[in-house]
Amino acid sequence: MVRKRKLSLLVSISIVSASVAAATVALACSDHPPQPQALPSTQQPMSTRQKLVSNSPHRPAWSQEMLNAHNRWRQQTGVPHLTWSDDLAKYAQSWANHLANDNFRLYHRPNNPYGENLTWAAHQKLSPTQVVDMWGDEVKQYNYETNQCSGVCGHYTQLVWQKTTQVGCARVSAQSQEVWVCNYNPPGNYRGQKPYQTVLKSADQPHAVQVNPTQFSQ
Repeated sequence: MVRKRKLSLLVSISIVSASVAAATVALACSDHPPQPQALPSTQQPMSTRQKLVSNSPHRPAWSQEMLNAHNRWRQQTGVPHLTWSDDLAKYAQSWANHLANDNFRLYHRPNNPYGENLTWAAHQKLSPTQVVDMWGDEVKQYNYETNQCSGVCGHYTQLVWQKTTQVGCARVSAQSQEVWVCNYNPPGNYRGQKPYQTVLKSADQPHAVQVNPTQFSQ
């Protein structure tokens, strides 16, 4: 029997004027099967050493900010930084376009071999840092010792998943709405696994610490 992925849903609403409510909804793949599946040959990851440049259609102007925002959160757990993947960004763009064409309804791509974080917003323009920090702030609801959430934390655990090496993201904006899609390779959030392992202290290696939830709160 094939187990389905569970979905985590986060909704936050803030009033920006007397007549307009700004709403944000985030959705994450929060439960993958226990064992990773091999990616199809056409979806093998690009080199983890690639660097951002300005001449690719899948490296928008905000790519570096998005990558930096991810890596600030990862740095606090002691896991390696992510690199940007044009392949993942292209993959994310196709799904962002699909969601926008479906009246900005928010749901995951079926049979997705990658990890995926989604955010939808209305009547506001989010920055990449705001999008990632919204996901990262879920650390407040995550208990590393028990590996359990007191609320929603699937976006955060994917964000800092130790075995993930690449990210690619896309954004579509129209009619006072926008949707953000980030895909991750290899995917995270495997059932029964912690997102990262703390490193034992030694003479030549510092101890990896958990995120202090107050460090990146805005």
